[in-house]
Amino acid sequence: MKSIVFILTFFLLSGVYAQTKPRVLIIGDSIYNEPSRKVASLLKDRAEVVYGKNGSWCSSEALENYQKLIGDKKWDLIYFNFGLNDIMYRDPATKQIRAMHKDIGGIRVCSEQEYEKNLRELVKRFKATGAKAIWGATTPIVGSNGILYAGDEIKFNKIAAKVMSDNKVPTLDMHKYGNESHQKTRHAKTYNYKGGLPLHPPIVKAIVNELKLAKPISGPVKVYIMAGGPTVTGQGLVNDTRKPRAGRPGTLDDLVLNKNTAAQYKHLGNAKAWSSRSDVWVKWENKIEGRLSVGYGERGNMIGPELGFGHVMGAQLKQQLLIYKPYLNNPSLGNFFTKNGPYQTMISQMKLSLSNLSYSFPDYTSKTGLELGGLILSFGRNEKDSKSFSSNLTKLITQMRKDLKLPQLPVIILGTGLSGSKYAEIIKAQQSIAQKLPNVSFLDSRKFKPDQAKSPDKSPERWHGNAESFYMLGEALAQEMKKLN
Repeated sequence: MKSIVFILTFFLLSGVYAQTKPRVLIIGDSIYNEPSRKVASLLKDRAEVVYGKNGSWCSSEALENYQKLIGDKKWDLIYFNFGLNDIMYRDPATKQIRAMHKDIGGIRVCSEQEYEKNLRELVKRFKATGAKAIWGATTPIVGSNGILYAGDEIKFNKIAAKVMSDNKVPTLDMHKYGNESHQKTRHAKTYNYKGGLPLHPPIVKAIVNELKLAKPISGPVKVYIMAGGPTVTGQGLVNDTRKPRAGRPGTLDDLVLNKNTAAQYKHLGNAKAWSSRSDVWVKWENKIEGRLSVGYGERGNMIGPELGFGHVMGAQLKQQLLIYKPYLNNPSLGNFFTKNGPYQTMISQMKLSLSNLSYSFPDYTSKTGLELGGLILSFGRNEKDSKSFSSNLTKLITQMRKDLKLPQLPVIILGTGLSGSKYAEIIKAQQSIAQKLPNVSFLDSRKFKPDQAKSPDKSPERWHGNAESFYMLGEALAQEMKKLN
């Protein structure tokens, strides 16, 4: 009896019986590499997502190297796609597949008959592993170039659809989704997703639905928008984004590990790991999205005021919180309202992202709903004069309230935070607007500006990279927003 107890105890301690995250393998053309990285990042707390194994193969190569492709570990779900590398034209004189223009002798990598045969065998092998499977239709070819021809992917997608239907494998129509995205891009003759819909959201949703990974959230989601330049984008340095590591004074790591400040900042993490909040989401347009934690500053090793703001507001609100940062790249209001200028881009971005929130956060549904809680504006660094700035900032607040259909939307004007006579006049204009417009407040950021001697960076423009300053600024913004709400 004692030996049985010992064996069970050993298994439990060694993790044999411990609950593990489901394992997901994504196999696809090279166009899936960046989207797959996003999928892995968004689902890291609930699934182990592996992608890009052994490069991008055609269906024939996948069969020839099947064991290398699949590995020797168990998979719970396999998301797969073979298409672009099958329909391209190649050099017939080499064993290794190299692209060659059709007009100078290139031949197609895989015939339609061979493609169907390969897919049927691959599906058979995938299902034999016990894993669930999802097929991703081949994305559109936009513009023929002699190596790939527009329309060929449609023929091969029809073949794949028949194979998947016969084998009861669900299909994700990435061709239709890709076409929708392409309509939103600026360059009609090339195929890219910049300015359109990102590729990863439907893959995330498909995985979450198939493995039943969705988690309930409290709605409606309360949305706070932080828009503007470096003060809200954030330049507070993190020494090591993987886990706190002793470093220079003024970094976030130092606040967490230094015995003089560790107790005050222990909620941010410890020597083993940074903490995160599942009840607070952050989305910085075109850059990063996920749970509130470190890394949402101007670069991946930085924080902005979103960290302090999110912790204060998250502790207060019972509903899910979203901090949304439009991507503006240190703008000036002087050219903000020109035709097709930054304002139109920002407001279109915002409406598209909020209407498709489940693309970024798979637990969100239309039933959850959302409501705008407030707006934080950080403009003034790049303005020519205080008079035109005052007019433009007033217009920005009025126009955003109109476009968002919230005439009393709470607004915080964040003081510029830089020294000099020019900025003194800008700050006076900011204060004046806050006094004139209803439900608008001004927060002077200069009182959070750090001491260079206690900071990791010499530049005053970057607030010396002092993480504590950005964190405290975020806390102050939250307290000010609570007053307006």
